[in-house]
Amino acid sequence: MKKYQRIMQLALIFPMLVTSLHAYSHETTTGKHGTAHYLANEGIMVEAGEYKVLFDPFFHNDYGTYQLVPEKILAAIMANEAPYNDIDIVFVSHAHGDHFNADDMLAYLQEHNTVHLVAPSQAIQKLAVLEGFKEIETRIEAIALEYKDKPVSFKVKDIIIDAVRIPHAGWPGRADVSNIVFRVTLPSKEHTTTYIHMGDADPNDTHFRPLLSYWQKQETDLAFPPYWFFLSSEGNYILDYRINAKRSVGVHVPLKVPAQLIQTGKPYFSVPGESISVPID
Repeated sequence: MKKYQRIMQLALIFPMLVTSLHAYSHETTTGKHGTAHYLANEGIMVEAGEYKVLFDPFFHNDYGTYQLVPEKILAAIMANEAPYNDIDIVFVSHAHGDHFNADDMLAYLQEHNTVHLVAPSQAIQKLAVLEGFKEIETRIEAIALEYKDKPVSFKVKDIIIDAVRIPHAGWPGRADVSNIVFRVTLPSKEHTTTYIHMGDADPNDTHFRPLLSYWQKQETDLAFPPYWFFLSSEGNYILDYRINAKRSVGVHVPLKVPAQLIQTGKPYFSVPGESISVPID
């Protein structure tokens, strides 16, 4: 009986893993805009052209539920080893322990003196108390947005960055958490590639609907929503019709992948080291 149950579990899970890895890969026929590499939890490296950026790469708290970045991948990032070499910017969505570690961030920025950091002020405050902060301060862009503030836009190294504060999941209970949704456009000679990293955004259209003109201003090639957006009609509506994204791949997936997520048939990252291509349409 146990063997049969295991076979059934694999039958459910295996197609989803194939989808998460290959749903958007068309390199052999149409080429690609860029590539997204999964680190763990909401840790992602994306690249296009000559540019590479990291989202939420350094953290050590899994809350007994989520993926931690494997030591091998973390060591490669710190050592500037391919494919995690020559990073231009690190983005931090918010300062929770499963997304951000100040000590690791400081060590990385000290070791790699051309890398910039873009993060909410709450994360920068944790960095600022550490010895050595002054060495990296000029390469930091702190995002100080309140809920319902207008989005901000700026450039770092020709990379276009749009940022808006969207409440953390569980709103209004976590209204004090500065969760930043980043829309990042990487330029290249032939194409630009745009990614959205949503942090732990709350899947309530109340937060997204007033920003319709902001979302329509720039089409996104690939969005990374927390997986819970796939579990509700409102969350799916936001992904499909509100944020102007062609495709979405779920992140923040627990070690034990929820059956409800598997049943949606939606693509998600769950195995560190996975990567997908962003196709040219």
